[in-house]
Amino acid sequence: IQETLANGYGIQEAPYTNPLASLEEFMGRRFFFGTGLNFYRGYRATGDKRLLEALRVSARHYRDLCHKYPDVTQLKARDTEHMSFLSTMAISSRLTLQLARKHPDQVSQEEIAEAEDFLKTIVATLKPLCEGTNSLDSVMGIPQKLADDFRRRPYNRAQQGIGTFAMTSAALNDLQAIRNTTEYQTQIDRYRKCVQEYYKNWKEQGCLYTEADGKTYFYYAYAGTGQKREDGLMLGSADDVGHYGISMNGVMLAHDATPELGPDDDFMTAVANAVYHNSQTKNGSIQCPSADKIKPLSRHPHNPNPKSGFYMFEAFRDGLIEAQGSQVSANKKAAINSGYNARLNTQYAQYLKALCKDRSLIYLGETIPAPETGSAIPE
Repeated sequence: IQETLANGYGIQEAPYTNPLASLEEFMGRRFFFGTGLNFYRGYRATGDKRLLEALRVSARHYRDLCHKYPDVTQLKARDTEHMSFLSTMAISSRLTLQLARKHPDQVSQEEIAEAEDFLKTIVATLKPLCEGTNSLDSVMGIPQKLADDFRRRPYNRAQQGIGTFAMTSAALNDLQAIRNTTEYQTQIDRYRKCVQEYYKNWKEQGCLYTEADGKTYFYYAYAGTGQKREDGLMLGSADDVGHYGISMNGVMLAHDATPELGPDDDFMTAVANAVYHNSQTKNGSIQCPSADKIKPLSRHPHNPNPKSGFYMFEAFRDGLIEAQGSQVSANKKAAINSGYNARLNTQYAQYLKALCKDRSLIYLGETIPAPETGSAIPE
């Protein structure tokens, strides 16, 4: 936990005394790698309240920025890539309100009010992006510019924004249940529609392919439409391991919040199968076994080092963590797995495995009272 907290508070901009310099720094920042994700994974794995508070610190920073400079932040949130700075507001609100519904004695009225303020801020900031009704895409039924964004933006740059939509919709639903209102139903429906259409398009453009072994695999081109052959396999360059991993950060959030809209357990298993297969090849990109046999489509060179960001998919394919380290020496694998990201993602995989059995689970070991400090999971 100390290592996770030492990683910062999910605030990406450097501190400046000149507010204009701060705004310039903010506008130039790229948020699609994910903000506060280690705090999120850590909280789901442990229930440690310090990690939730770290998410709130980040959320307050971006909430205050939105309140003070609404024109600037609305401009920043102009598409799925740039709206990702809102993610810690969405994530922290979701966690707070989930707790408030299930364990009301663990959440104060002030914390609920703050979560509501975060969500109202998100809704106001996303209004120009999501509430255009004059020009709706004829296929997706969402604002045309947003539909165009879904079709053309590289997937790794959009997924954190899609995860933010999913988390916000789930948190707003929790808020409505607590407040006994339907005030935000329009926004909930709109954000859910965005998540659903994004996954529908992604699966259509990618390749969700069942092999002779009966296992399903998911791979896709880095961006745009991947041409398909008659047998259904995709031609063109499959996404490389690094960008595929970045995409999974947003998929993780959407699976938590809205699995029924596309990122369900079956889809996560297809991802896990593709990652598992790639772990045992020398292909720099992720695709299914049949495509590899014909012509490996590598965008970037092969890297045999384990990628701990994939460790969470152990929940959907046993042995994946071991497979990730199959091409390196035992000593090197041990050194990589001793890092806090690897340990955190391994523990988070345990949470995901438990979540598949009980969708109401908020954090691993939830039946054990979460202490004010330290891990909620016994040694």
